[in-house]
Amino acid sequence: MASSGSTKTNTVAANTFHTFNFDATTLPQWKADLAAFSTLISAGAAPDGVGETALLKWFGASAERIALLAYVIHGIVPTHVARELTIGDFRADFGWAEVDPAVDATVGLIELENCEPHTLFEKKKRKAPYLGARFLGGFGQLVDWCAFGQAQARADAAISLILGPQHANASYVFALVAGDRRFANDALSQTRLQWWRENMQVGHGTTTMTFDLLLQSGQRKLQILSSAK
Repeated sequence: MASSGSTKTNTVAANTFHTFNFDATTLPQWKADLAAFSTLISAGAAPDGVGETALLKWFGASAERIALLAYVIHGIVPTHVARELTIGDFRADFGWAEVDPAVDATVGLIELENCEPHTLFEKKKRKAPYLGARFLGGFGQLVDWCAFGQAQARADAAISLILGPQHANASYVFALVAGDRRFANDALSQTRLQWWRENMQVGHGTTTMTFDLLLQSGQRKLQILSSAK
């Protein structure tokens, strides 16, 4: 898939780690990609939201976009990225690793759900909407990764290969990105989402955010990167 708003279009092969190098072209590339993503999920371009398949294709279109995803969520620039990564009995939409001889390594798995009206909440018979099935399903993925997938990742040959001597001391972090708060903008839904972000943690290093918060975080972090140059 060609990268909209991007000069790099190297499609990332699935289920393998690819080296990512942060260089002088990265920041301009990330800014262009983030601007394109803002348009992709905007109310004007996508009044009914964006489906999971389109989101996976968009981020999976280049190593730069997967690296941007990891950086925006965790504030870490990865040295390796992957899409459709299978680890033992589990599968992640995206994976990444930061391998630096000076510090212990970090490995991350990212799950994307759709960004549509019923992702976060579903209206049924009761007055207060129920939490959405897609959102809860994505959160269940984080539970599985924390409870079982992390052990399988530590035993995975592909991860051991890229981590090398740092394999035993690596930290693992997990993230879910789902929905958009513009589809849940009433006061009760906003309060419930805020409570979930502040209180629902699974193990260590889990992050849950909406796509609009992902965009906000990206804009802020890229602005800081620009100021630091």
